[in-house]
Amino acid sequence: MSSDELLTAREESSYYRRWLRFQKGLERDRERAREEQAKHRALSEEKGYSDTRNRLGNHTSDEETAEKNAQVRTAKRRQFHVLVPRWKDATDYQKLEEIVRQLIRLGAKRVHLNLTEEVQQKVRAQGITPFRNRLRTDLKRALGHVPPFVMALDDDAGRLHFHGVIVVTAETERRVKRALRRAAGAWQGPMGNRRQLVIDDKLTEPGVWADYMLKSHNHLHNLPGPLVTWTNNVRRLAKAVMEERCSTPPAWALDIHPFFLPPRWRSPLPVTRKSD
Repeated sequence: MSSDELLTAREESSYYRRWLRFQKGLERDRERAREEQAKHRALSEEKGYSDTRNRLGNHTSDEETAEKNAQVRTAKRRQFHVLVPRWKDATDYQKLEEIVRQLIRLGAKRVHLNLTEEVQQKVRAQGITPFRNRLRTDLKRALGHVPPFVMALDDDAGRLHFHGVIVVTAETERRVKRALRRAAGAWQGPMGNRRQLVIDDKLTEPGVWADYMLKSHNHLHNLPGPLVTWTNNVRRLAKAVMEERCSTPPAWALDIHPFFLPPRWRSPLPVTRKSD
């Protein structure tokens, strides 16, 4: 099985597990409703009357009950609907997860980049935009183009650094490393610049690595945003893939009643015309 097929299988299996949890929740609600109906029916037979709503303290009319049930069904449909959001409705984590997934398919590697004290002060004062512009300039000078990448700021006891993913090959890795070190500043340490930058192919699942890249962002709210940057080419690719996934139902959703599916996954009803 290829890497693309493996990732697709994992995505569909994760959605299928979410659907199973959603279905179990529906079964629990139905079982609870059956128990309540049986309790009311038993009390009705015991007291000798058929309608126990007012005597049990439930003064809602049939119209109000139907409206409440419709609201519950709508909420449950929306709960499943958000499992596959559109790009404009996705959170930062969901966008970053999809971008990392596409970078892995392009043959990207993991990046850890330490910054000099001077560059850290600039990031604290101006955000990561100047660093991004400097990195793009250095990469274009070194390679002739800007390879797809994503970088996220992290904080370790006051030491700012970057985690990210970048597309490199065996021929371009040395030049990419030189450009990353130039953008991060001249590193002064006991072992030179060997601990300033780490590029390896130990990328884990997209969701795991995206979560690791965002792990300290709750503590960096005092810094000017944004805290994550990516290239436009990989953003367009991730957006197109996410939009296509939104409009195309997975295989396991074909056997599910359309009532429980998002509107974009429901196939339109065939139009039948009367013959003359």
